[in-house]
Amino acid sequence: MKLLFLMVGFLILSVHSLAQTVKYDTLERETIGNFFNAHFLIEIPSENPEDIKKTTISVLNHFTSDGKKLNEVYFWKDKNAYAKMYYRDGHYRTDNFQYSKAKLAIALNQWNSDNWPYMGDNLIAIYSDPKAGIDLFPYRDSLYVKYGGTQKRPIESFIPLQLAPSANQNSRDITEQSGVSMFQLALLLIAIAGAFYVLVSRVTTAKK
Repeated sequence: MKLLFLMVGFLILSVHSLAQTVKYDTLERETIGNFFNAHFLIEIPSENPEDIKKTTISVLNHFTSDGKKLNEVYFWKDKNAYAKMYYRDGHYRTDNFQYSKAKLAIALNQWNSDNWPYMGDNLIAIYSDPKAGIDLFPYRDSLYVKYGGTQKRPIESFIPLQLAPSANQNSRDITEQSGVSMFQLALLLIAIAGAFYVLVSRVTTAKK
């Protein structure tokens, strides 16, 4: 009976891994000709580069399925961080500071002091088409350290990506296909066969 429970438990875990999904929200998407820029809010299980790679690839594959090409794509952990950047880019211009570069520089310096560590911890990655890869936590830079940021960028801070456009999907939950290997499928089939064999053996023994 213990063996049967172990088989069933393994079967449940295997099915769960097959049904793993990546959840995201589109914060902004701008199409220019055949290219687009975008900002996505995503959930990642950890800051491990491999986890980030799997999540970003799933989202990017979905958004290239209509033939559009990527230009620059931002992946955020917190929606408020995106809102701060959107405000900064729109507000901190010379025309809002009497066309004075000096006043703008002072204001930007204050904004960076107040916000840059927060931005550095919540901008997960930037995908850039010319590089064909993602920069992990790119705002954890010299400004981040200067204004009190304490986290470090991953040692492997740039990851090349090979995107393979998938079938068009409308759901905001994208099944994580890349997480399922042939080895996992083989183990799943073995677990099903083993559980069935144990069950049949128990029934046969009980009848005797």
